[in-house]
Amino acid sequence: MASTDLTIRSVWRSLKEGYRSKVPSELQLLDSYVAFLAVVLGVITSFAAVVGTYPFNSLLAAAFCLIGSAVLTVGLRMQINARNRTKLNRWEHRSFESAYVGWLLGHLVLFLTAVNFVG
Repeated sequence: MASTDLTIRSVWRSLKEGYRSKVPSELQLLDSYVAFLAVVLGVITSFAAVVGTYPFNSLLAAAFCLIGSAVLTVGLRMQINARNRTKLNRWEHRSFESAYVGWLLGHLVLFLTAVNFVG
């Protein structure tokens, strides 16, 4: 058991060191934001399971916003990742500023849709 635990720890440590050394800080920030959204989705889901889903529209709107925000953030991460900027890629000529503006406008539409859904 001790050798397995040591192996798991060494694998985890090497994954963590590789991620921190190879992934830029902007992408790490986006990854932590997506992880935060997943935690909040888990919290509201467990809250709904324990307390109930009385305002069901608000529960659906919150889940819709969290999942939509995660999808938009993953799309932003794909667009600003330097590895995705090859000659054969469709994001080669897209600037970072236009990617961020598209992300912000997508969130604006997402949140307006959620507010409209809540009523």
